[in-house]
Amino acid sequence: MTATTGPQGTFRIPSSTVRLARALVKDARRRGTRENPRVEDAARTPLPEDPRR
Repeated sequence: MTATTGPQGTFRIPSSTVRLARALVKDARRRGTRENPRVEDAARTPLPEDPRR
């Protein structure tokens, strides 16, 4: 996983990595297991194309 440093020292994860993490978490839930906590954290990263809640 590659992260880049954004403004104020925050890390930005590439959107492709976030989408992959979301797919891995979804598959793990379907199998009844848990994914690595770092992958689950990446899956919760909001993307610009996500609808606002």
